[in-house]
Amino acid sequence: MAHRIQRRRSRGWRKPEGAVIVTRPTRWGNPFELGTFDRVTAIALYKARLLQMHAETPAAYRAHLEPLIGKDLVCWCGLNDACHADVLLELADELDRQLAMELGAHWPRMPALEGADIFLEKHGPPSGQER
Repeated sequence: MAHRIQRRRSRGWRKPEGAVIVTRPTRWGNPFELGTFDRVTAIALYKARLLQMHAETPAAYRAHLEPLIGKDLVCWCGLNDACHADVLLELADELDRQLAMELGAHWPRMPALEGADIFLEKHGPPSGQER
C-alpha cells in the first residue's frame, strides 16, 4: 500500500524512485496555506475541493488522481502531522478500488487476477456463472 514520505533538504536525501511529490507548486499541492488556515481546516478545505471536483467533473477528478494510484507521496509535512497527502492517498486508493470494480481484469492494478484465465481453464467458472 502506498504511504506518505517526508520530503527533506538534508544532504544526501533522495526522493524514492516512483514516489510523487505533491507539494506546492505541483498540481497536487494544497492551495489552502497554513497561516491563512489552521492545519485541520486547510486539509478539510482541500478534501472538499477534490470531492467537489468529483461531483462536478468526474473525468477531471479521475485524471487528477489516477497518476497517484499506488504511488508513495512526498510532502514537507512531518509524518506525525496531518497532511493533504493523506487525503490524496485516501482518494487515490478509493479511485483504484472503484476502477477495479468497473474495469475488472482490464484494470492494471489487480495483480490478484493474474493467472485467472489459467485457473478458469482448469477449474471452470464458479457454479451458476458462465465464462
